[in-house]
Amino acid sequence: MKLVKFLLFLVIIAVIGLVVAGFFIDGIAVKAVEEGGTYALGVDTTLDSASIGLTSGTVGLSGLTIANPAGFETPHFFRMNSANVAVTLGSLMEDTVEVPEIALDGLSVNLEDFQGKANYERILENLGRFESGEAPAPESAPAEGGKSFVIKTIAITNVSVSATLLPIGGNATRTTFEIPEIRLHDVGSGGDGGMTLPEIINLVVKAVLGAITNAGINLPGNLLQGLQGGLGGLADVGKFGGEIVGEITGGLGEAIGGVTGAVDDALGGVSEALGGTGEVGEALGGVLDGAGDAVDGVGEGVKDALGGLGGLLGGNKDKKKKDDG
Repeated sequence: MKLVKFLLFLVIIAVIGLVVAGFFIDGIAVKAVEEGGTYALGVDTTLDSASIGLTSGTVGLSGLTIANPAGFETPHFFRMNSANVAVTLGSLMEDTVEVPEIALDGLSVNLEDFQGKANYERILENLGRFESGEAPAPESAPAEGGKSFVIKTIAITNVSVSATLLPIGGNATRTTFEIPEIRLHDVGSGGDGGMTLPEIINLVVKAVLGAITNAGINLPGNLLQGLQGGLGGLADVGKFGGEIVGEITGGLGEAIGGVTGAVDDALGGVSEALGGTGEVGEALGGVLDGAGDAVDGVGEGVKDALGGLGGLLGGNKDKKKKDDG
């Protein structure tokens, strides 16, 4: 009986230990993702929560937000609703962790111009410094000795993109479209020891921006050129077999329709305003008619006066002739 109680006590202690360990591990995972993203991208990166399955070999992440650089109006540059990671349990204790799949879902990306500078250009500049070894934020560097990862597949689904069409303007000058899925293969493979967490975040952001440039959407020339130019200076993601799966929806046509509608509404308002001034027009017409009548009246008066003057002169002429005779 005592043995049973002792074993039960050990089980309870083990369960409590797992709960406590899970709590701390979740917090460590959140910190690692936030530090890795901030270090790679040079802007604040936050994660709402992480859930580590110690026995199931799964990791769940929720609410990853990559902030905009200072000075931009949209609420974020990049936002991910959720991520699910399947881990090979046997590799968890190794320096390089094997990951069959990472599934990232519900991404929103805001591309914005402000006073001749775009938020994506600043992000890409920061990624360039990160890849060159000149970290954009050295004070936020993750601790040394972190694990590396080899990932069979990264699936990025339900990507929503919003982009400004003009440097100024409201929602009518923005285009939105959806990329159903982006897939990357054999990430971190090739005998180079896998990829660190900041490197994976760097890769995902580049893959999404690269998919935007290749999506077939008629983006404004300055935006498209800025993306292509910035990505051209970074390490190519093509070696990971990046591909877009499914049909792109939305695009520039809808945005132009919105702009056209706004212009039509504005013109309609002007037309109504002009229509409302009809009474003013009628009044002005009456004034002009009255002025015309007055001028006609003056003309008749002058004509009569001249006629009278002519008669007077004629009378004087006749009188002079009579006196001379």
